[in-house]
Amino acid sequence: MSGDCVIDQSNRSLKFFLLGKENLEFLSLVPLYIVLFNSKWFFIHIKGIHSSYTVLMGLALCIDYSLLFGGMYVDYNPEYINLFSSFLCQVGIPAVVKISVFRELKLGIIRLLLAIAVCNSHFELTSLPMVDGHEAVLTFFAVSGFYMAMILEERKESPGCFYKSRILSLYPMFLFAVGVSAAILFFLDAHPLISRAQVVEILSNPSGFFIVLWTSVCVVGQELLFSLGGGEGGSLHFISGDMPSIYNHVFLVQAWSLSLEIVFYSLAPFLVRLNSKILLGLSFVSLLFRVFIVLTPLSDQSFFLRFFPADFWLFGFGIISYRFYRGLSKKVSIVDYLAFISLIALVMIAGGVSNTYVPFFLPMGAIVLQPFIFRAFQSLVLDCVVGKVTYPFYLLHYAVIGLFEEYADDPLGWHIFAVSMAAALVAFLIFSPGIGVLRSKVRRRASGNPILGTA
Repeated sequence: MSGDCVIDQSNRSLKFFLLGKENLEFLSLVPLYIVLFNSKWFFIHIKGIHSSYTVLMGLALCIDYSLLFGGMYVDYNPEYINLFSSFLCQVGIPAVVKISVFRELKLGIIRLLLAIAVCNSHFELTSLPMVDGHEAVLTFFAVSGFYMAMILEERKESPGCFYKSRILSLYPMFLFAVGVSAAILFFLDAHPLISRAQVVEILSNPSGFFIVLWTSVCVVGQELLFSLGGGEGGSLHFISGDMPSIYNHVFLVQAWSLSLEIVFYSLAPFLVRLNSKILLGLSFVSLLFRVFIVLTPLSDQSFFLRFFPADFWLFGFGIISYRFYRGLSKKVSIVDYLAFISLIALVMIAGGVSNTYVPFFLPMGAIVLQPFIFRAFQSLVLDCVVGKVTYPFYLLHYAVIGLFEEYADDPLGWHIFAVSMAAALVAFLIFSPGIGVLRSKVRRRASGNPILGTA
């Protein structure tokens, strides 16, 4: 059976059960059946979402048929369906819902769209000129500004409570993803960019070991690896232009964005207290700095491509975008859905924009459109669920790409997407219950009430 564990005598590498052909088809179905088997339970226990049931089932059928006609799988195997149904019961999905972990995250559909764009930049999913991964991450920053402003202004959280909540939201999943990526690299020698021998070489040097360890475990500063090159014996030096850097020698390549996010989180409780005029002024200065970088030779320097002062405008205008939303009528209109369609169109064509304008094209579009999109989907449970899964998807998809490139003869982008989503859902189910409990305790202590608190 192709799903069994076998030893390839040519390279002595272990081919795991999950990489068998039938099992790849089964994993492709995981996102669909997560929705199918759980949607009814959601609507029994969460108020006011009967209309969302129809949306979820319709989406599930759309995913189903799109995968079918896309050649992702040929037929349904009842054994897989029964196996997965049993798995869902055993992992305790009701416990996840009871802790109300689905209630918090908003703008999930936008986040998933951007995460797909990042995945597409690492392994092609579509031939359309979809936005590049770097610009998709910049747009994430604008969405983050909107969302953090909403959390801080609506919940009135203290800075300490906010920081603890952010750490619990980001760090456990980050460490899990680092562990998965490191295990795959060291045990299977599977990585889209590097080999195990290359990592061992850079780690053999004390400075290289410290920098890679720091940026992999502590996150902050990981964007600097794009500006460092490796020399003989694992030595490090700053580079410029298109010279090869050591960014691909870390276990979680895409986690550089978390470094800039953390810097923003450290400032967010104070930024939301600023007068809108002051915040606009600071954001415009940052935007002008980015424009200056783009129009000068500094654009060729890797250091300035991921430089917080030049990217601050994304977070700042994200906060302003939320304040604009607060002034809108709460009544959903056709404009909101047109805004969502427009954002999808921008994502799909941004890759064809001139390099001069591409750092601004999609982020500015998201800043303008996200208040309307949020108004349209804020009561949709699916938006919350998708938002929760997007973060582990972003962290794990690169490891999945490495496995497919190592073991699949002719990997398809949508196979990688489906398995990455399946891995993200499993990681979400593992971590969310515990994280939800811890965050509730943090908020109860912050409010001075040891018994009652919001989840």
